[in-house]
Amino acid sequence: MKRQQLLSTKFYSLLSLVFVFILLISNLAEIKLVDVLGYAQVGAGTLFFPLLYVLNDVMTEVYGFSASRRTIWTAMIFSLVFSGLMYSVMLLPDGPDWQEKEAFEIVFGISPRIVLGSVSSYFVSELINASIISYLKFQFQGRMFAVRALFSTTIASFIESALFGYIAFYGRMPDDEMVKMICMLTIVKVLYEFVLMPFTVLLVGYLKRAEGLDVYEKPSLRKIIPF
Repeated sequence: MKRQQLLSTKFYSLLSLVFVFILLISNLAEIKLVDVLGYAQVGAGTLFFPLLYVLNDVMTEVYGFSASRRTIWTAMIFSLVFSGLMYSVMLLPDGPDWQEKEAFEIVFGISPRIVLGSVSSYFVSELINASIISYLKFQFQGRMFAVRALFSTTIASFIESALFGYIAFYGRMPDDEMVKMICMLTIVKVLYEFVLMPFTVLLVGYLKRAEGLDVYEKPSLRKIIPF
């Protein structure tokens, strides 16, 4: 869909804002490590990040690949700007009475490897997710949304988890621990989408009726850049 058409829809802008918000919250929450049944440790951002796959599936199914791609780019730009601004704030001179410097730097002084891993894995996986579900929509003639969404999320979340783990933690944790982390992250994200699928299907149906849209759009390399 073209930009002017998207702006005339009822819910696209709201869904995009929610998408950006969830990405920012996920990145902040990822700082805290959470133990999962004594098997592996994952970032707390995993509680929120799978919602991005859900929203990506919904937006791609209703508004098409171009609309989803535009939101993915927007969220990435906001994430980079947020990180850059907070890093700039860290460089400002400290006030003589400020006692929270160490805590502030722990939260916002994220290492370049983690930033690179987070941004690149997010961007690649979300585009792959949108591409798969768009392509399969043609193949299945719009049917079996739940199956298409779960399949695309499984592929994309594994790639995202592996890419993030390799860039951010390779050489910093044992290989077997990294493999366990990647597997656990993938399983959690897919289960998350599976549990929410009944609500996702209802949301897709509602949006298609409310917007009067059901866009079919094949992804291509020339459509990756939305400008």
